[in-house]
Amino acid sequence: MFFFYFTDKLVGSCFLNVQQTPTGRNVCGKELGDPVSRSTCCCSMGRAWGLTCELCPAPESDEFKALCPAGSGFRSNMITVVLEDIDECSEMDNLCKDGRCSNTFGSFMCTCNDGYQIDDANAMCIGNLMLKIDLINESILIANNNILFYSVRY
Repeated sequence: MFFFYFTDKLVGSCFLNVQQTPTGRNVCGKELGDPVSRSTCCCSMGRAWGLTCELCPAPESDEFKALCPAGSGFRSNMITVVLEDIDECSEMDNLCKDGRCSNTFGSFMCTCNDGYQIDDANAMCIGNLMLKIDLINESILIANNNILFYSVRY
């Protein structure tokens, strides 16, 4: 029995977020870094890929199984066609921004810097900074770009 693994060599942008407009057009957000192959994107954290914001196949679909034969976190090597772990940390620059990315076998892990917390997708660190400004007679408390408290002393 022979197995043939599809190896894609085209590269494009990988996106963490995708929304469909009422007209059915995909709008992508949160680009994950340098252009990567569709399998690198869709077999890891990506939700959409390429210039046209093409949706990644659903994990249990036949298309996903053909693109990612070893499952999520793995792809076939472009040269040897042997299945390999995707190093998301080195291939997707924006992962764990404002933190540290650690590659794991079949996945990755983010550790956020002080003042940041992991987002809902466990892929990016978002600000959780609080800033207190005291301008002689005024006090302002800002958290996550929102003014929480403002007072003027007379």
